[in-house]
Amino acid sequence: MDDHSASGRGVCGFRPLDSIVGYAVSRRLLAPGPRAEAAGLLGRVLGLVLYYGAYEAEICRSGILAIDKGQIEAAVALGMRPIQVLRRITLPQALRVALPPTGSLFIGTLKGSAQVAVVALARNCCVQARTWPSRAAAS
Repeated sequence: MDDHSASGRGVCGFRPLDSIVGYAVSRRLLAPGPRAEAAGLLGRVLGLVLYYGAYEAEICRSGILAIDKGQIEAAVALGMRPIQVLRRITLPQALRVALPPTGSLFIGTLKGSAQVAVVALARNCCVQARTWPSRAAAS
């Protein structure tokens, strides 16, 4: 049974990895050539997208599942088309439920992107510190 809900249904069975593990795994997969720095940054961004995208999908899913089925049945009984039901009934009610957790997730995304920037800066400083003596000796 999946950790995401009591019924065992989740977003495509995807369990988000820890941020650092996601960054490390994607860094290994995307850095085979001489452009390792750009690939490392791309890997960290990909890790953020996968990590927070799965949570946002769960938030949207829970917002839609929170709508009473009778609301949708009543809209269909009134003769609304499916797109009208989505626009006039489903989305407004789902947004009311999903908006607070989305704000919290946005704050978490800002924190995660700051961590990515600090990790990239620290790695760049370490690389510069290692190559500094060889540059000084060459001039």
